[in-house]
Amino acid sequence: MSFLDRIIKKSATDDTLAPHESFVAILIAIAAIDGNIVDEEVTDFMSTFNKSKLLSTLSKEQFSHLVNKVINIKDKKGANVLLEMGMDCLPANIYKATYINACDLIYSDGEIKKEELNAIILLRDRLKIDEVEAAQIAEFIQLKNSL
Repeated sequence: MSFLDRIIKKSATDDTLAPHESFVAILIAIAAIDGNIVDEEVTDFMSTFNKSKLLSTLSKEQFSHLVNKVINIKDKKGANVLLEMGMDCLPANIYKATYINACDLIYSDGEIKKEELNAIILLRDRLKIDEVEAAQIAEFIQLKNSL
């Protein structure tokens, strides 16, 4: 069993998040924050992880365990708590990339609900994303998803 396998196996047994799990937790929380995960969000979620260098070393089984763990936390504690947990242990070097991916996920279904807006503002503030830069990111993501 590799070192990564041991970390994943241990972390799958509790409700705490390791740094490598925080990115997944934030995106699942963002997708679920309005109480409804739609097909477009699932498609964008899977696309993000298929391209993610951060999680590229995980096998399909490891990734499945990770997603199941995060979803179980969401089901037990709610999307807001999951978002907080993810933000608490997210490595600083992926703040901006996480914020961009969260924005992309929020815009994937074509509308932004109040809960989603509040969550993305919270994420922006906690990850210390400049407001002007955050507005530029949001504008770019809206344009990208308008095609």
